[in-house]
Amino acid sequence: MVQKDKFNIELESDKGKEELLIYIKKRDIEFKDQDEERVLKRMRLIARELSFKNFSDLLDHFKKNPEEFENALDWLQRAKVYNERINHYYPLVRRKKTISEYAQDIKKKKKKDKKSTKRRVISNLSEIQVSFGEPTDPNNLELVLDTLEKKKVNYKAYKTNYLIRRLHHRMRRCDLNSYRKYAELLEKDPDELILLLKSFSINVTRFFRNKDMYTALSNNILPQIFREQKGSIKIWSAGCAVGAEPYSIAMLLDSNSNAKDRRRVNIIATDISMDFLKKAKEGLFQEDLLKETSPNFIHAYFQKKGELYRVSPKLKMYMDFKTHDLRTPPPEQNLDLIMCRNVLIYFSPEESIKLFERMHRVLKLNGFLVLGKCEMMRGKVRESFKVVDPRNRIYQKIKD
Repeated sequence: MVQKDKFNIELESDKGKEELLIYIKKRDIEFKDQDEERVLKRMRLIARELSFKNFSDLLDHFKKNPEEFENALDWLQRAKVYNERINHYYPLVRRKKTISEYAQDIKKKKKKDKKSTKRRVISNLSEIQVSFGEPTDPNNLELVLDTLEKKKVNYKAYKTNYLIRRLHHRMRRCDLNSYRKYAELLEKDPDELILLLKSFSINVTRFFRNKDMYTALSNNILPQIFREQKGSIKIWSAGCAVGAEPYSIAMLLDSNSNAKDRRRVNIIATDISMDFLKKAKEGLFQEDLLKETSPNFIHAYFQKKGELYRVSPKLKMYMDFKTHDLRTPPPEQNLDLIMCRNVLIYFSPEESIKLFERMHRVLKLNGFLVLGKCEMMRGKVRESFKVVDPRNRIYQKIKD
């Protein structure tokens, strides 16, 4: 018998509906007026999943958790709407042009010297930049991109709106409102290039973030790994930021395993930011990072030191912190578990596919891969995995 209430996705109220639609349209997303209700339907699903009562609460959540908003936009983009007139499905929403396309348009404009093309390019750039201010010379974006290419920075690996926001963040910090001036700064100041690269890595983290995933890990995944693997066990926490995720895994392992099993576990925790890894190794954390951690774990694995909490030395024994760029070969082979949550949202679909292929190669047969709650596996490599837990995005490698 069908449970009708299972398919009810109404919220208590539609409060904040218009504000949410405006917030979406201010990004690099556009959709037709007749598709607004379909967009809202998907937003309701997300709100219900997060136990929010209205769109206003969901919007507040998105503003505090930008990476989850990026995931929601990706999900919207994958939706399809059937057009009876042309007998064809088309995307529910459409992202504006990629940065490389903007640059190509500007080159065409220079060659053909068409004022209409110039106005169109500037208009498109203005649309994507509405959320974070417009430089005085939007047509000089190409100068920054050329400088990044010269410095061997693969900017195409990142999503357009994310890259633009990071550029503008650094430009504001340098008190610059011109792409040309920022390109000149990148040319002559190597420290600024380092700071820009660091800004590509955003620290939005806390211990036991998304508790349901850690419950599934503790009850199902880790016990299976210990049963089937008799030798050493290697876990990779990719994009670990300040270490909340690998330390959370270490707490689960330490509290549920015997002494023999504990000794054979190695957690490789990596991030592109050396500053984040320094904080992770130091193991001193603000109290707000522990708001989802059980009191028992806080008592067992942390010591209060003024306003901060110091992680227990026994957890550090599991850790092997390393600097690593996810666009390069993984740091280890023969891994039993890879945690790569809320990282893919910053990369382009093409770069994400390459990352999945790299992770597949270093994961043991029957090893596990965990993604962020709103992230999806891409590419042909999906055929080599089975979905173990769709809600928590847990996959198992079933063939080499």
